Amino acid sequence: EKSLGVSYNILADLLVKMKRYDEAKQYLDKARTLANITGSLTQKRSNHQVFAAYYAAIGDHKSAFKEQSQYILYNDSIYRDVAQVK
Repeated sequence: EKSLGVSYNILADLLVKMKRYDEAKQYLDKARTLANITGSLTQKRSNHQVFAAYYAAIGDHKSAFKEQSQYILYNDSIYRDVAQVK
């Protein structure tokens, strides 16, 4: 499930860059569902980052900002956990 979620995020990112937004949204939603099932912080972080790009591309800047903010929170959390391990 984790690798499938990663693949969905990668596909969504590529589809956003190709301006195929409807397809990108489908993969983003699938990736988010899998990230929530697995609880993977790195998958959730990636999903928020690609969602931010998606929303920015379609002109929904409020949602893009929210997703980018969530990306930053997950990113900080991941790096804080790594620093505590050292």
